[in-house]
Amino acid sequence: MRSGSRSAAGCSRSKRRCSASRLRRHSRRGKSGASRPGPPRSARSRCSSSRFRASAGSSSRACSRSSSPGPADPELLPRRAVPPFRIPRWRLRDRGVWPGACIGLGRDPPPASLRIRPADAGHCTSMTEAENETAEPKLTWSALRLLPPVIWVPLSAVLLASLTVTGLSEWSAWRTRLSGERVAEILHRLDALGDLKSLVLDVETGERGYLLTRDPVYLEPFVTAVKRIPEAKSVLRELVSGAPEAERRVERIGERVDQFVENATRMVELHNDGRTELALGLLRSGAGRQLMEEFRSDIASLESLSQQELTRLQREQRASAFWSRVSLIVMTLVSLGLLLIVTRLFVLEAVRQKALRSAAEKEAKELEKLVDARTRELSELSTHLQEFAEKERAELARNLHDELGGLLTAAKMDLSWLQSRVEEPDLRRRLEQLGDVLDEAMDVKRRVVEDLRPSLLDHFGLPTALRAYLDSACAKAGLEAELAVIDDSEPVPKDIAIALFRVVQEGLTNVIRHADARHVRLELASDAQRYVLRLSDDGRGFDARDPQFRWSHGLTGMRHRVRALRGRFAIDSAPGRGTTLSVEVPRKAPGATAAA
Repeated sequence: MRSGSRSAAGCSRSKRRCSASRLRRHSRRGKSGASRPGPPRSARSRCSSSRFRASAGSSSRACSRSSSPGPADPELLPRRAVPPFRIPRWRLRDRGVWPGACIGLGRDPPPASLRIRPADAGHCTSMTEAENETAEPKLTWSALRLLPPVIWVPLSAVLLASLTVTGLSEWSAWRTRLSGERVAEILHRLDALGDLKSLVLDVETGERGYLLTRDPVYLEPFVTAVKRIPEAKSVLRELVSGAPEAERRVERIGERVDQFVENATRMVELHNDGRTELALGLLRSGAGRQLMEEFRSDIASLESLSQQELTRLQREQRASAFWSRVSLIVMTLVSLGLLLIVTRLFVLEAVRQKALRSAAEKEAKELEKLVDARTRELSELSTHLQEFAEKERAELARNLHDELGGLLTAAKMDLSWLQSRVEEPDLRRRLEQLGDVLDEAMDVKRRVVEDLRPSLLDHFGLPTALRAYLDSACAKAGLEAELAVIDDSEPVPKDIAIALFRVVQEGLTNVIRHADARHVRLELASDAQRYVLRLSDDGRGFDARDPQFRWSHGLTGMRHRVRALRGRFAIDSAPGRGTTLSVEVPRKAPGATAAA
């Protein structure tokens, strides 16, 4: 910077000498009345650079540019274009340069003798341009003054309001925290008072019960309460430490409690020593009742004092909340001013976001329609598969009953005919074994047919089918069964009956396999609008919120059966608390057919 300043000063002195020589030539030219050519180019170069041969770096290059070859006289210079780059006035002023000058002289304009011609001003402009291009911008406090008041005044106001609101918020939070801690202490104090009161009541109840009934059972709460009272008094003293009035009342309560416990203990000891009449007389004297009334009065006074302090703290909390709300309102109003300044930017962003949202909503709606369509197709397919499976089961059960049942019956009749005509012992024994096998085959056929399509459900209705199935399944599994079903003369619709029966079948299978239960209860009820089914057990239970259980195939199938009839399916279970399945189906369910 020092070499630059010396070079700029030397450049200025060189320009002043060159300007003086030009003025002398002008004056001579004016006296002679003729225009003579100026000095040769070498003379001008010597004039402009004679004193700066020793200068190096940017200063020598700047002076050589200022004395570039060309015509000597400015009047003879053709009007060549000056570089169009212009430095703003505020940049020149910050650098100490005024328009028309190439040196730094502070804020005051340079004298007329130091002003330079427009041709040299172009050189100075090019120097300043080079410096501006190479220098890095710096944020300074002086640069902040360049902001218009319409910007920095709202920013300053927002900053001040933010600091104020922050201070108020911190103060309010501090007060609220202190009030909360104090409220917690008072609530603990009230809890301790309640515990002490409960222990004293246990002492009184145990004493009276023991004296009047002579039953040692009443001594257990009496002895426990007497042992716990010192600890309760100690806790209460710790909770009222620092509050003189409360400490005084707690000491008085402690004295009343000690007197009451001493009196009760004395009566119990008299009774144990065989002086029961003396103990009862002491009880009827009313001394204990008077101590108890004084104790209740002291407790009530301390509770009243605590409630008054709670009311005061609540009032302080409301005041803190009020000032917090006021500070928030003030901050909101101040922020609105700043919001108006940046509204234009947000409007453009909002327009863009709206377009994006519209496109996203359109795509989401199309996707939702697609998902609904796929879900509806899957639901209809699942319902169709269940209905088809029920029809196939019914058809298979009918065929097994008619075809296989007829064959087994015919075989049984033929076997009976053979047994009546065979007298050999070995052959009769083999025929008897064959009869047992045929009986077992008929039992297997009957079980398979009942599992595929319970005949009782088709012929006698849902309550009878549930009763028979529950008794049979629980008897095989060794479970205690409890049944409470409706005795409704109106039959249950066919689709609802098979759905409820399958739910009970699947639920009871799960109980037998996984619940490790001992007792099962089945309830079936109805009213004018719906059928209600509940199956509960006392087994191990499970976490109903666990997806592993919630979306198992069995529960999913039951849930779908119920929802296909526009019903409601719910599971209430927890580990160790058993499980309850609840089903509610409307009487007029969509797709329900009349009972056969």
